[in-house]
Amino acid sequence: GDRIYAVVCEAGDLMSVPAGTRHWFDMGTVPEFCAIRFFEEEDGWIAGFTGDTISSRMPSLDGLLAPSHQVRT
Repeated sequence: GDRIYAVVCEAGDLMSVPAGTRHWFDMGTVPEFCAIRFFEEEDGWIAGFTGDTISSRMPSLDGLLAPSHQVRT
């Protein structure tokens, strides 16, 4: 629908993005991670860039990690 979710992943997390779901990744200003991607087809996945600027209007990873954005449980 019209919802946008921001998910901050940490070591050991596994995320599955359903096929056809528009998404993007923000690796932060100092990227330090390893990603493993699994594909059903031999040729893997081919990006379908939309040209949409929505990500520029969302909080960055660094912004989400800032103390003012921390969610308390």
